[in-house]
Amino acid sequence: MGMSHDHDSRGQVAATAAPTGSDRMSREQLSTGALLTKLGNRVGQPVRPVAQSRRRPLLPVQAASPVPTAGASDQDARVSAVVTLLKQIAAWDADAVERARAVARYAVAIAGALAPPAEVPRIRNAALLCNIGLTAVPRELLAKVDALTPAEQQLIRRHAIHGAEILQEVVALRDEVVLVLHHHEDYDGGGYPYGVSGDWIPLGARIIRVAETYDALLQTRPFRPALTPGEALAELHAGSGRTFDPRCVAALATYLSHERPR
Repeated sequence: MGMSHDHDSRGQVAATAAPTGSDRMSREQLSTGALLTKLGNRVGQPVRPVAQSRRRPLLPVQAASPVPTAGASDQDARVSAVVTLLKQIAAWDADAVERARAVARYAVAIAGALAPPAEVPRIRNAALLCNIGLTAVPRELLAKVDALTPAEQQLIRRHAIHGAEILQEVVALRDEVVLVLHHHEDYDGGGYPYGVSGDWIPLGARIIRVAETYDALLQTRPFRPALTPGEALAELHAGSGRTFDPRCVAALATYLSHERPR
């Protein structure tokens, strides 16, 4: 069983909205705190940042926070932290790491076309760990064939917050937190956990949304068979401008058109 779970992707309808806004966020906007403050101003009430949560990490992630030694680079620390967390994910679900690597491969391909080069490693790390919060969801719920109840749907949707809380505890991966937190936001504001839209969603999160959905659609699920690559890409095009950033969908389509069969 892979970690991706896409009950919400059933019945996706064609896009009606055109892409709007810029495709880059300012450094201030990329801050989780600034993003939630802005959101709180828009909805008229405070929104608690993940950093203020009292929930303890759901995995023993303190061990995944390597203390940099003399000569160790920040990138070395990030790689070490990612590897440690992936090992913990593998212990929970042996297939999950293979799926995470596939999502990261698609995310890197999209990021290579749209993101500044310096951002690509950060996006890759977040793509590898975007579904780590699903380790808090009961296995039987992830394998459920019937439609989810509202309570079950909310439990699964909290995985984005759970994942952000886990990474918040890993100093080397603090920059990835905002991408994991928002990787299920919809381009038109209909996603979760906070319903932000357009370029208020960090570009890396928009990229991961497309990459993770594409990979999930290729997998057999208890409630549907696997789609072919062409069918999965058609689903993304159908949601382009509504669920997905159109530029991310286009970049993935371009990559897939040149990808050699495996």
